[in-house]
Amino acid sequence: MSCYSFAVAVVSRKNALLCEYNKDSQSPKILRIVTSSLPLHSYLPKVLTEYNAIHPDIFLKIVPSDSYTIAESMKEHQVHIAFCGYEVKNKNYTYSPIAEDQLIVITPDNTQFGTLDQKKPFPEELLLSQPMICRAPISGTRLEFEKYLISRGIYAKPNVICEMPDAFSIINSVSEGLGIAVLSSFEVQQVTKEKKLLCFSLENLPCRSLYIVKQKHDRLLSYERDFYDFIIDQAKYSGKE
Repeated sequence: MSCYSFAVAVVSRKNALLCEYNKDSQSPKILRIVTSSLPLHSYLPKVLTEYNAIHPDIFLKIVPSDSYTIAESMKEHQVHIAFCGYEVKNKNYTYSPIAEDQLIVITPDNTQFGTLDQKKPFPEELLLSQPMICRAPISGTRLEFEKYLISRGIYAKPNVICEMPDAFSIINSVSEGLGIAVLSSFEVQQVTKEKKLLCFSLENLPCRSLYIVKQKHDRLLSYERDFYDFIIDQAKYSGKE
């Protein structure tokens, strides 16, 4: 987080605290939500719409980040409520699962991959040998994929030829034939009908979780706590917790 962004976050928190304890204050209630790209694109649009219908007086401020930076920012109380797709082991944080997802392999729809059976997992020898496009090393999807390789006893590095900042750029590049990629099924399912892609599962890969995160002993504002409880209740209702 830049010095400017940090200053904005501090001032915003100060104003929110003053509003919280001044019952006559007319200041708007601003709910600042920090999120990695996967929850931002696949999970939040629907739940924020449902939340806004109940709490139209709350201004929603969405701040994009990544799973690693979110965890680091919580140490200095720069982040109070966040969403991400990768759990960083830290006893001071509460990661509550809110939805399930799975990593899948996407390839160009060409003769090389068209002969493979899409009902079977993607061959691991191709996973390592084919040119691969990845998100940044600190993204939750990239970290989850690396954890998967280790769980399979695979310590060789994939043939990563390009890193891109977002899933949509990666999907477009795979569609054009630049390489293969491992992405979230949430991210891919929205565009597969429009792109020339083939999709494959990974061998013995369990579902991954999306999380809402907060510090265990962080004092949330009343409307932040209401939002947090709303998300937890939604997860329970959908059977994801």
